[in-house]
Amino acid sequence: MPKIFPKYKEEAKKKIVQAAMTVAIRNGYQTMTMEDVAKEVGVTKGALYVYFQNKEELFNEVLIGISKMIREAMEFSHTEGDPDTVLCRLVDQLFRMVSPNIPVFAELVSISSRDPAVRKMIEEMLGRNTAIIENEIRALRESGLISRDIDLHAATLEVVSISIGMGARIFLGADREETKKLWIISVKKLLMIGQE
Repeated sequence: MPKIFPKYKEEAKKKIVQAAMTVAIRNGYQTMTMEDVAKEVGVTKGALYVYFQNKEELFNEVLIGISKMIREAMEFSHTEGDPDTVLCRLVDQLFRMVSPNIPVFAELVSISSRDPAVRKMIEEMLGRNTAIIENEIRALRESGLISRDIDLHAATLEVVSISIGMGARIFLGADREETKKLWIISVKKLLMIGQE
C-alpha cells in the first residue's frame, strides 16, 4: 500500500468533508451515500474509506468543521468596536456560516429523534458551539462591553436558543435582514447592552 503524506492526507480530507456537505445540502443527509460523496470528489468509494470508516464518521467531521468556522467567525467579530458594531459583525458571520447549512441541520434534528448516533453528533456539535459562544460572551464581559453581572452560562444558553430560533425563521422563509435585526435587538436586551 502506498504511503500517504500527512499534508496530502489533510488536503484530501478537507475536499471529502466539503463534498459531503455539498451532497448533504443537495440530497439530504439521510439519502447521502459514500458513493455520492466519492462522485462529488471524483474518486472511488473505496478511497473514502482510507479517510473515514463510515458516513457517520464523515459527517461528524463535517459538523466539527462547521463548528470551527463558527469559532473563527466569532473570533473575528469581537476584535474591536462598540457593542453594536461587534454584534453586527457577529450576526453577519454567524448567518453567513449557518444559513447554507440550515436544511441539513433541520433534517439531522428530525433524524436524531430516531437515531442515537445522529443525536450524539448533534449534541457534540451544540456543545462545541455553546463553549465557543460562552468564551465570546466572557471576552465581551472582561473587555467591559457588557455588564459583569451577566450570568455567563444562562446568557450563553439564551444566545444559542435565539440563534437557533432565528436560523429556523430564515429556513422557513423569513427575510434575512429583518431576522438579523431581530437577533441583534434580542441579544442586546439579553446582554443588557445600552440599558441604563
